[in-house]
Amino acid sequence: MNGQLTTMTQLADAPADMTRERVVHVTSRGESSDYVAAGIDLRDASLTLPAAAEDGTIAYDYYKGSDVTHRVLDEVFVLLRTGPTEFALAVRGKDADQPETWETRDVSSELADDSWLTAQADIRQLNPGAVQRQITTGEVDDIETVAQDLAGVDDLETVSDLTSQFDDADVLAMAIGVGALNGAVTDAYYADLQVGDTSCPIPAVIPMEVSFSGPQGRGSGRLTATLSLSIDQAGLNIADIDAETAKLAPYTNVAPPVPIVGRQNAITPDAVSQSDGDRVTLEFVPGQVQQLLAQRDASQVVVYGAFEGENPDMFAAVGTVEEAGRGSR
Repeated sequence: MNGQLTTMTQLADAPADMTRERVVHVTSRGESSDYVAAGIDLRDASLTLPAAAEDGTIAYDYYKGSDVTHRVLDEVFVLLRTGPTEFALAVRGKDADQPETWETRDVSSELADDSWLTAQADIRQLNPGAVQRQITTGEVDDIETVAQDLAGVDDLETVSDLTSQFDDADVLAMAIGVGALNGAVTDAYYADLQVGDTSCPIPAVIPMEVSFSGPQGRGSGRLTATLSLSIDQAGLNIADIDAETAKLAPYTNVAPPVPIVGRQNAITPDAVSQSDGDRVTLEFVPGQVQQLLAQRDASQVVVYGAFEGENPDMFAAVGTVEEAGRGSR
C-alpha cells in the first residue's frame, strides 16, 4: 500500500507568535520511528570555524509542543572542510529547556562545548571519482555526496571542542535534525535561522502521495510514479518540482535530505511531466528499479527531490512498487 513518512517538516503558522513569517513544523502525528533533518548550504557565507564560533553567528529559534516525548533532542549537524581533501561531520544534541515556549539555540556558542560526535575522513579514500576531482581543484560542488560518504564512516570520535580540534576549518553546511529511531512523539517548530547578517530559510520536506503504474514483466515500457500534494502548502505548487533533483530509493526511516540514502542507492527518472495542474508523473526504467530494490530486498520506496525557487524546500512520498508489478526477474 502507499504511505507517507510519518514524521515530516511542513510549512505552518507559528504557535504563540504570529509575527514569524516562515515557520516549519516537525510533527510525527503520534509515535513514530522516522527521523528528519533540514540541510542548509553555508558555503556562500564563507565562514571559518573560528568566525562561526562567535556568539550569535549561527542561531535559530525553536518551540517544542506539549505532547513531545521527553528528550527528543534537537540535533545540529555541521559539515567541515579540515584540509585540502579532509572533511569532518559533527553532530550534537540539545533538549528544550521547557515546552510551549520559543527559545533560541545559539549554535555558535556550542562549537567550543563538549559532547560533539564526529566522523572524519580523507575523501580520497572514500570516493576517488568525480567528487575527488572537484575537491583537488579547490571546489566542492557536491557537499551532499561528501556528507553521504562521511555518514558511512564507522570510526566515530567524541570531541569536546570543535574549535580546538579543527582550528581554522571551513564551515560548508549544517542541518537541523529531530526524531527517534526507537519511537517517539515529535512536535516541534523551527524559524528564523540567522547566519551572520543573513536570514536563511529552514527547508521543509513536503509530504506527497504517490501511485505507481507500469509494465508487467520484461516489457519496454516505463514504471510511472504519479505524485500529488497530500497537504496544502501556501506558496508551493506541484508544478514547481525541480525535475533534475528527483530520485527514487529504497525507503528508510531516516528521511531525505539526511545523507543516508546515498547516490549509489538511488535512481533518477527517465522523464518528468505534468499530467494536469495537480499531478506530476515521473518515468523510471523498470530494470533499474528492480536492480535497485534487489540490492536491499525491498519493495517500499521513497520518491523525493526539491522544489524550484528561492527556498530550499523538498518533497517526499512513500509507496510500494508492487502495486505496479516489479516484473519477473
